[in-house]
Amino acid sequence: MGPSGVGKSSLLRVISGLWSQISGQITTPKKVFFLPQNPYMVIGSLRDQIIYPIQSQKHANTEINLDSLDTIQSSDEDFVKLLEMVNFGYILKRYSLDSVEIWNSVLSRGEQQKLSFARLFYHIGLSRTDTSESIFVFLDEATSAMDTENEYRVYSLLKEFGNIGIVSVGHRESLLDFHEKRLQLEANLKWKLFAS
Repeated sequence: MGPSGVGKSSLLRVISGLWSQISGQITTPKKVFFLPQNPYMVIGSLRDQIIYPIQSQKHANTEINLDSLDTIQSSDEDFVKLLEMVNFGYILKRYSLDSVEIWNSVLSRGEQQKLSFARLFYHIGLSRTDTSESIFVFLDEATSAMDTENEYRVYSLLKEFGNIGIVSVGHRESLLDFHEKRLQLEANLKWKLFAS
């Protein structure tokens, strides 16, 4: 947490490995996911949005392990379940899983963020061959356009997976409920660490 411009997002990008550090050493687990404030929407179908960066023809009938959230296959019903998990099942009243749109134009920012969480849960399920293996999720204001109810829902789902480290940049106090520590960044490279 901290005021705009102190480097919260920059720090998160370096820690998550998206940016190179100039000096020092950062050690992270092998499995790292990063969700930005403005999710990337690919040219393709609704299904393609969820499985990105995997291409759909390479991924037919692969098992997804959602641990405590059940084991599913990547069938249409499973994609519907992922959308419903993030409270976005209503999109299927307007579009099919195979509809191709310019998604960043037809979806609100909050809907794009929900879709990016469906993508995250899909990929966590794919990568969870060993449930004791640590996974870290870096969320850079990834729920800023959601209401607090939907924010609570997606963070609660992340906690249900178990053994997932959550590192968030955000401005809402409600995020503190999902974190053990809070790093407060201040101007002039000063910082404070608090228990949440």
